[in-house]
Amino acid sequence: MLSSGRVLAAGADDDVQCAVDGWTDVVAIAAGGAHTLGVGADGCVLAAGRNDHGQCDVGQWSLRSISTPG
Repeated sequence: MLSSGRVLAAGADDDVQCAVDGWTDVVAIAAGGAHTLGVGADGCVLAAGRNDHGQCDVGQWSLRSISTPG
């Protein structure tokens, strides 16, 4: 994530998890093998990646932050 809030991604992109070109004003991101999630400055949630079970259907979500197990 750049200081401008723009997100860059690199990787295999087998599940389109690197499709973050239009993401702006992002304040937090989390990425895994098949998904990338972002939180916008306004709390909106963004998702890219495998969506065969609706797991990227986050249009109604609003969060303050996200984290991954680590």
